Amino acid sequence: MILGARGALEVSLTVVGVAMAIGVPLGLVAGYRRDWLSELIMRGTDAVLAIPQLVLALALAQLLNPSLESAMLALSLTYWPFFTRIVFAETRRLSTSLFVDALRGIGASGSRIVFLHILPNAISPVIVRATIGLGFTILVAAVLGFLGMGATPPAPDWGLAIAESRGYLPTCWWFATFPGLAILFTVVGFNLLGDGLRDLVDPRLRRSR
Repeated sequence: MILGARGALEVSLTVVGVAMAIGVPLGLVAGYRRDWLSELIMRGTDAVLAIPQLVLALALAQLLNPSLESAMLALSLTYWPFFTRIVFAETRRLSTSLFVDALRGIGASGSRIVFLHILPNAISPVIVRATIGLGFTILVAAVLGFLGMGATPPAPDWGLAIAESRGYLPTCWWFATFPGLAILFTVVGFNLLGDGLRDLVDPRLRRSR
């Protein structure tokens, strides 16, 4: 159980980090530019979002050799559009602000405006999404491990532990119960943390109370 927690956190942090590294720059470029490149990025994002993440992750994991690294790669390649969509919306909103017009007026370059001024103001919803995504990634990684497309023995994985415990039900029910409870509490904990961060960093929610 303890070793499984370490593996779950490693997978979730790696997947969310890679997805942010891909999705955030794409969202900034698509949101600030208003040309064919922006349309190309967002239409590609919409195409990936049109497919359920679990289905797409299962398809990608099936094409790769079953391993923890394959599961992380499949999850990373299916999670980045969520960050792209969020950053795109925030960048479009901020790009019409007065401070951006003032920066353009004094001759600031586009890259300076995007990375030094728009990105810091758009980072709050990204952090919230990343926190919630940690829990969801742990859940999807457990599903991949349960189906034999993620971690392989003897890796300590909660989903794999539940899959291997099916042969001992119902006599040794605790073999499957405690890994399942670990997944439940971890996912719920990250979701509650994300909701708390959203209430903390979003001034509009604070003003509505």
